[in-house]
Amino acid sequence: LTTTATLEFRAMNASSSGSDVVVANAHARLWLFGASCDSVKAYLALRLSSAWYTTEVVMTDGSTIDHSMLDPSVARVPKIEIDGQFVIGSADITKYLMKEHIGPGDAWTITMKMQDKLLDFISLVEQWEQTVAENGGREVPRDFTGNDAVFEKIFIEATTLVTHARRHRAEGSNCCGLFSPELTSADACLASLLLHIQTTDKRHLKAVFARFPALRGYWSYFKQTRPGKSMVSNFTRNRVFWYSLWWCFPCMAVRPTRDGTRRVR
Repeated sequence: LTTTATLEFRAMNASSSGSDVVVANAHARLWLFGASCDSVKAYLALRLSSAWYTTEVVMTDGSTIDHSMLDPSVARVPKIEIDGQFVIGSADITKYLMKEHIGPGDAWTITMKMQDKLLDFISLVEQWEQTVAENGGREVPRDFTGNDAVFEKIFIEATTLVTHARRHRAEGSNCCGLFSPELTSADACLASLLLHIQTTDKRHLKAVFARFPALRGYWSYFKQTRPGKSMVSNFTRNRVFWYSLWWCFPCMAVRPTRDGTRRVR
């Protein structure tokens, strides 16, 4: 069985609406490791950037020959080979894509002079990421109650942003991201955090929604967008189970290639 599996080779529109696009010749490659918060964030940051259309996404265990040649350290963190560079870690990947391959949502915040708020929220989530315990790149289950102060700041700010966006950008509709109906890199950060909580402690997520009801509607909306549906499909526990067995489900939907990867049709 292969040790590397391509999550998607059919690239869907990076925004929350629009038609699907097939990547014929990938110019970049994003390497992911399991369903860690770091991997989910990097994946969403790519989806919401203009580089999504020409980037191949690969799920790997880090032991394949081609990947070892690209990164001798084989660190179990997401990394992207793009523009002749090798960017490692979701934080740096997000910042690089925002600078060099900005997506429509991030571009909108610049037009509306809201870039500072966008960057402030991303930095706030990064503060939490720095507290996540890791063991060789694999996240260790942790007690969320020990991070209440950090979570409090994130969810208060997220509630403020999404409430303002609904009133001023979506005419009161719940179909809205943190800044507008168009998703941004800040949404990638918040969504990866919410999915991480959902898959590790659903009771805590319910408690979060009880205290911050605006985020319940936000989460429901995000999961109905193209990036959100793809995130749920590729990173929920049931989906990642086949990866842990070095297999892709359903088997009939994939075709082995000469380099040992499995590409989803």
